[in-house]
Amino acid sequence: MNINDNVCTFLKIYYPAFVQAARDSEKDAKALWEKQKKINPKAPELFGVPARFKLAQTGVEKGWANEAPGNNYNGIKADRGWTGKKQLLITHEQFPDNDRKKHIFPEVISITKLTDGSYLWKVKDWFRAYDTAAEGIADHCKFLLENPRYLPAFQCNNSDDFAMAIAKAGYATAKGYGETIKGVMKDSIDPRLKMLGLPPLP
Repeated sequence: MNINDNVCTFLKIYYPAFVQAARDSEKDAKALWEKQKKINPKAPELFGVPARFKLAQTGVEKGWANEAPGNNYNGIKADRGWTGKKQLLITHEQFPDNDRKKHIFPEVISITKLTDGSYLWKVKDWFRAYDTAAEGIADHCKFLLENPRYLPAFQCNNSDDFAMAIAKAGYATAKGYGETIKGVMKDSIDPRLKMLGLPPLP
């Protein structure tokens, strides 16, 4: 492990911004919880997006920010509801079938059958784009909190459970996505935070 490797370099640059975005998301989650309690006094407490999760997911999605065009660090797609800037990028999806009518993309480059019977699709799809890194990092938290399918993750008060909940909700089509994020947090983020003398993250 080298203090000048890609992960350490990434942490030196982005650690403050990701931690700040996580803190802001905690405030937003608490505000949403307060609203929910007015309707349902037994509404479960909501927590923010863990910075440890955000950092690890950027490593998985965007190669430690080395592959983050348009300042999109977490691979957020530009769906029909997105009105901001967008960009057409090559990405990979994993599906149990090769049905082109079921899985619609602007362009399908290739489909490869894997040994487990699933199919790896190489496609072009639309992703969100941002003017600044701070804008992209912050919008990731907003995107998750405003999407009802990810709300159960905000009931988790640690990054490992949060990662599994996000994966269960279908953030990515890759198999074992949650376990992959957990592994990156444990094996890549945690030891390098210690090496750099940065505070550990829950």
